[in-house]
Amino acid sequence: WDSNLFDGSKPGTPGNCGFGMFGIAYFSSFVLVAFLVMINMYIAVILDNFSEAQQADEIGIDEDDINIFYEKWMLFDPKASQFLNVSKLRDLVLALQPPLGIPDVTEDDILHLDIPLYPTDRAHCIDVLQALISRTLGPENPNTSEEFDMIKELMAESFRAAFPTLAAEVVETTTKQRLREIRAAIVLQKAFRRFKNYKRNEAIEGIQQTRTGSPESGHPKV
Repeated sequence: WDSNLFDGSKPGTPGNCGFGMFGIAYFSSFVLVAFLVMINMYIAVILDNFSEAQQADEIGIDEDDINIFYEKWMLFDPKASQFLNVSKLRDLVLALQPPLGIPDVTEDDILHLDIPLYPTDRAHCIDVLQALISRTLGPENPNTSEEFDMIKELMAESFRAAFPTLAAEVVETTTKQRLREIRAAIVLQKAFRRFKNYKRNEAIEGIQQTRTGSPESGHPKV
């Protein structure tokens, strides 16, 4: 292209296409745009994609994991109601592969996820997905910051726009609150049983004392 530059920079004469300084300006700008600007743009795009891929590897969650989650969800929700009863969440999580899946998950593990529950103990798919992502990232992960909370809120808003029926639903409680209620009920039941046993033993001792007489007087009661 140096010969083209030389020919293009010749003064205009009959039979050629030279334009003097215009030719020099054109080829110089071509070099700047083609070899500096465009190449740097390509490099920037490659580095940006590499950075996103590296960040996805560090987080451990990518788009494929989310797509697999929706595929598994459809197996448990064939009518596409977007809701599952909380009793089915354990089977759903067991069907998932890590990082979203939890091997040997228990009912308590599900309740610890703090998933919002709607009337009749139903959980929405976007809430379950957010809870699993938050668990995977962990509270100590730097990605669980205000930016991640903002992304979750934007994702929830877009999902509510796509599924307006969710906006009409009212959250009644959460799985973590339900776990507290269950544990509180267990404590109350144990305390009530101890109290009943105490009162029963007290009544038995009173009957025995009535039959044998007071130990202080030494004579049986009439």
